[in-house]
Amino acid sequence: MDLAERIKQWTEQHNDMIVEGMVDLLQIPTIYEEETVSEEAPYGEGIANGLAWMKERADQDGFKTFNDKGQYLVIELPASEKTDKRIDVVGHMDVVSVGDGWNYDPFGAEIVGDNLYARGAQDMKVAVWLSYVSLLLIKEMDLTLTHNLRLVVGTDEESSFEDIVYYVEQNGLPNFMFTPDSSFQITLGEKGDAAFSLEGQIQSTIVDTIKTFNSENAINDRVDVILKEEAIDKVTEALEELTFKHALVGNSLTIYGKSAHSSKPELGENALAHLFKLLAEKLDEEWAVPFNAAFNDYNGAGLNLKPHYEPMGSPTVNPSQCHLTDGELRLVVDIRFPNPVTKDQLQTTLASKFPNFTIENHFHFPPTEISMDNPYVNQLMGVYDDWIAEDQPAFYSGGITYAKLFQGVGVAFGITYLNDGMENRAHQADEYFNLSAMPTVLGALTDAMVRLVQL
Repeated sequence: MDLAERIKQWTEQHNDMIVEGMVDLLQIPTIYEEETVSEEAPYGEGIANGLAWMKERADQDGFKTFNDKGQYLVIELPASEKTDKRIDVVGHMDVVSVGDGWNYDPFGAEIVGDNLYARGAQDMKVAVWLSYVSLLLIKEMDLTLTHNLRLVVGTDEESSFEDIVYYVEQNGLPNFMFTPDSSFQITLGEKGDAAFSLEGQIQSTIVDTIKTFNSENAINDRVDVILKEEAIDKVTEALEELTFKHALVGNSLTIYGKSAHSSKPELGENALAHLFKLLAEKLDEEWAVPFNAAFNDYNGAGLNLKPHYEPMGSPTVNPSQCHLTDGELRLVVDIRFPNPVTKDQLQTTLASKFPNFTIENHFHFPPTEISMDNPYVNQLMGVYDDWIAEDQPAFYSGGITYAKLFQGVGVAFGITYLNDGMENRAHQADEYFNLSAMPTVLGALTDAMVRLVQL
């Protein structure tokens, strides 16, 4: 029996265990919680509980494990003979905030038909769990491994990446790594990511306060505004001409959008962009005019960016968070940018557009690329051909993954693909995983690990 058949047979025999584990992990709310941060739980109790659950499971299954100060968990399968060669498969336990608009409990892990609904189903707790199952499958097959094989589970991918920065500092670079935090085919490179905060005083005749609720790397899906009493009638009249979803009760205005990943604004609807347009174009708010001009095009025309750059593609500009209190405004903008755009170029442009605001860059990774000639990359291309076999070229991504931290020896690979029966719902309401895709995804992940550790 060849490897592919062994993988398929094992998957069929262990289907119930695989799904039950997936459900159990998804039911743990692994969102960053500042109020429960401690030395043992640097990103809050929820994420720490998820890491503890994974470690307990791996310990029971006989793996070597190591939880390093709550920053990351290592689950290791050693090589057949002593060696320093290492393959890392790296994922993250943390998930983005839930947001509005769910029809299912975000941490209920409810199965409806073939769909398993939960925050983290696509980004990326299912992928973490299936990567663990692949490790278990390889362990039970008792194959000859020329590299040590690690599953590394991080805890802060959706925010700072400090967890895996620390991991690389402590463990050094592997010979190769991949993260199943994207889609099949292989991701040859990732656009840069720069997040900026704009802070300054404004004078408004319309609004007293502005408040948002989502993560900075998600398209804004809700903004709450407290209006000045004398502006209510004017706002009511202006809203009659607009089509976006909103609710006005007394002097409280809520504008609704649709959440999506910050790198895919075309899949969402930005409530903050709606607010800036309303204020600038319908209510003659002078302070809002430059905000509307800068951020009304999500491909960055308002920041003097081209709509497309070869070979990486289009930039994306996402005003994601905004808070206004006592005339002090703070806006966070997340920008994904291809070569040859740079962080310094973006900061200079923002400073020119908002001369009365303080512009600070608080998160930055430059664009990264890897060569098609890398032998490990060639192995993953073969896995794609054998398991997925869709006519998709290797591509460049606007998503930012842990691969960026591995300095040219890492890529994103999996887990979604064109015919997987799933709509892209990462960072959106009613996120789900189609269980009918599980055997293909698990097969591809397992085969990928085997080929890499036997190279």
